[in-house]
Amino acid sequence: MALTGVVSRTSGLMVIALSLLSCASASVETDPDVEAILTRGGGLTGITETIRISSTSGQRSASRELSNENRSRSIRLPRKTLDSSLVVIESFVSTPPRIPPETGNVRPLCADVILTRIEIKRRDRSQAVQEECPHRTLASKRYWQRVDSLFQLLASGAR
Repeated sequence: MALTGVVSRTSGLMVIALSLLSCASASVETDPDVEAILTRGGGLTGITETIRISSTSGQRSASRELSNENRSRSIRLPRKTLDSSLVVIESFVSTPPRIPPETGNVRPLCADVILTRIEIKRRDRSQAVQEECPHRTLASKRYWQRVDSLFQLLASGAR
């Protein structure tokens, strides 16, 4: 029964990730020099996972690194998937969820949490957004679920 829940959740996340990618036009040309970096880490293990997608002079590359390993793994996904992923990641960074201002009230603390950060680098410009813990709005929670779905899709292509 528990395995069924895990499989259903994983299948659901993949459907979300694929729908995110389908929203981005596969024919969209990305800037010839761009790098997207998705990082998530923390929790009791303290392991950090980093996914990098770059496009240099039209050549795409993607890799996944774990802080507890001495090597990175190539991500082997179709070029259209990597192109769409770059477009989606840039949209994530350019339209993060609005976070309400602090009210001074006591906020719950997060323990054993894994936080995610997204960064886009273009030539001499860099934009980044980092997950807030805990999510104080439903929009924030959904946003980071979509980011996590994309993260899982990209990580699934690592070999």
